[in-house]
Amino acid sequence: MEKVLLRILAKMREFVEIARDTKFKLSAHPGAGNPASAKLFENIGLDSFNLSVTSRWI
Repeated sequence: MEKVLLRILAKMREFVEIARDTKFKLSAHPGAGNPASAKLFENIGLDSFNLSVTSRWI
């Protein structure tokens, strides 16, 4: 669901239906904890991505 909403909002920003300087940030766990998923979100309009780090990655 978040991918669809992000895509819609990004298109609205592109067509200046919302301000061009609007930034989209993903902070909650979206099921995107790897570089490929982060790139997908970037491609559909995400400006900032906070990855949650747990002890298993350290």
